[in-house]
Amino acid sequence: MNKKKSQDFNSIVRLIALIGSSILILGLIKDLVVYGLEVTNWSFLLIRKNITNLFAIIFFIITFLNPKKVEFLAIISFSYTVICTIEENYYNVMGLYMYFLSISLLIYRGFYHQKKLLKIIISAIILMGLYMTKLRFGIYNFINSLFQCAGYSIVFFSSIFFLSKYQSRKYKSNIQSKILDLSNYDENQLSAIDKEWLELALSNEKYEAIARRYGYSEGHVKNKMRYIFSTIDVIDRIDLFSKYAGCKVIKNKEELQKWKQDVLDSID
Repeated sequence: MNKKKSQDFNSIVRLIALIGSSILILGLIKDLVVYGLEVTNWSFLLIRKNITNLFAIIFFIITFLNPKKVEFLAIISFSYTVICTIEENYYNVMGLYMYFLSISLLIYRGFYHQKKLLKIIISAIILMGLYMTKLRFGIYNFINSLFQCAGYSIVFFSSIFFLSKYQSRKYKSNIQSKILDLSNYDENQLSAIDKEWLELALSNEKYEAIARRYGYSEGHVKNKMRYIFSTIDVIDRIDLFSKYAGCKVIKNKEELQKWKQDVLDSID
């Protein structure tokens, strides 16, 4: 992600955090005006809602200050998933969409890059476990709720499917340009060894193995990798996989030139 795209992304996330926190703060002020400061005037559901909103406001503020940590938005989404699925309205499907949002944010962050199948199964089990709580409304209402959720899910995933197909078709011609170009970093920024370590990290090599191969301690490798990640504007290893998984690493001008020639040859 180049600097311009990174700034645009940060601005959008900050805007989401600002709007989200503003809505929740205004909602809290509205409840204070209507019900006052006397706790006896507040129902349990109202207290629970506003406590959840207060935690959400805190996470929105954290996200605003550090927009790259979108997992905080995932925590907010999942919190409302829980609230929506256990509340008294068994037809409320907002929890389903909030859960999809939290999963989408985690996918973007790269949490599903490793042990993907296991994490998908766990995510599905959590969702089903939450919706099983609706059995307390009776089997008839539970089945109706499941059918409703299934219908909304089909519409949602169909929309995602066609949008992803559009994106895939749009960028298909650029698939060969998926590279991590380090050729512009000189020795003062990234040394040859730094670039090798980055390539190894991207190939899922463990820090312990890198340390053994180069004769350093694992702690030294971890500290050096934090510097390397900071240099290429990456948060951590999860973020590295999220942005550059499957990319060819170009370490110098010669490799860049060769890669360009290979692309030209493949087009011919």
